[in-house]
Amino acid sequence: MTYAPAPYAAPVQMTDPTNVMGRRIGAYFIDVVVPTVIALIVGFSIWFTSATQTLNQPTNSCNSVAFPHPGQSCFQSGSTVYLAPNSVTGRAFLIGFLIWSLAPLNAIVLQGITGATVGKYIFGLRVVRGDGSIAGFGWVLLRSFLFIVDNMCFAIVGLVSSSVTHPHRRVGDMAAGTYVVGKQSVGRPVVPYPAYAAAAPYGYAQPQPSAYGPPPGSYAPPPTAVAPTATAPWTPPPNGAPTSAPADAAPSSTPWVDTPPSGTAPADSPTTAGWAAPEPTQPVPASAPAPADQWRPPPAAYAPPPPVQDPTEPHWDASRNAWIAWEPTRGQWMHFDATTNEWRVM
Repeated sequence: MTYAPAPYAAPVQMTDPTNVMGRRIGAYFIDVVVPTVIALIVGFSIWFTSATQTLNQPTNSCNSVAFPHPGQSCFQSGSTVYLAPNSVTGRAFLIGFLIWSLAPLNAIVLQGITGATVGKYIFGLRVVRGDGSIAGFGWVLLRSFLFIVDNMCFAIVGLVSSSVTHPHRRVGDMAAGTYVVGKQSVGRPVVPYPAYAAAAPYGYAQPQPSAYGPPPGSYAPPPTAVAPTATAPWTPPPNGAPTSAPADAAPSSTPWVDTPPSGTAPADSPTTAGWAAPEPTQPVPASAPAPADQWRPPPAAYAPPPPVQDPTEPHWDASRNAWIAWEPTRGQWMHFDATTNEWRVM
């Protein structure tokens, strides 16, 4: 029983699995903006509910010596001054902070265990390593810690870095070696072939070996895409019989025998009976046909089957006029595009 790879799939265009910036912005809004806004609303509501109002006060009254407020927090809006005890201020700040702390817990704990935050689950995203596996807790922790840098200038740093780089990664992703992809791309290397990484317009890092198949680096493109030439079949010489069958031909079922008409066998004859030298008066012409029982190559039906070739190794496909290889990690056939010098899914 021989290995039979899956049939050829219809040619498709290879795409960048990290090209999910629209969904990443939506996930950021749910994971960061929403908890922050809720924390501010709840904290200010608690403080203003307990504060007292003083109307018709001059501008900057909270900083005026003439308007003392010992043990109280002061806030002025127009000519109205709000005063609340410091204990109320502390309670409002604590409750607001607890609500906001759900954001880092979501980004570190939930994402470290499952590979996605609440927002990423809603938008179908996952954080993975270069080989397509879910990023572990340690890498997610490093990625989330550097969110301090990415969130500078109202998250402009992270937005710009993940938009202009290829694959799309913010500073935390670059440091942790992580990628944000769609959930359908989990388990597949972000870049299956180093040749594609060199030719494609992305700055991919070298992919890591996958546990589901040979290392992606074994699929380097062939040095020269030249179709192999077929070997001409062996034929016996026109005059005389060969002493042995060619190395690539199957052995015949009958031994080699040459039986001229009559006579006695010479000393160096391959057989001791059934052969006689021709009469001097009847020389065998040079163009005489070979005896009927001379050895001939066996029919094509008896030719040995061609060796089974490993489909994961690049080999020439004459019907497609291209080098092809089976990629077990992706479960797809790849072909080498000589015009762009890269492997593509068939």
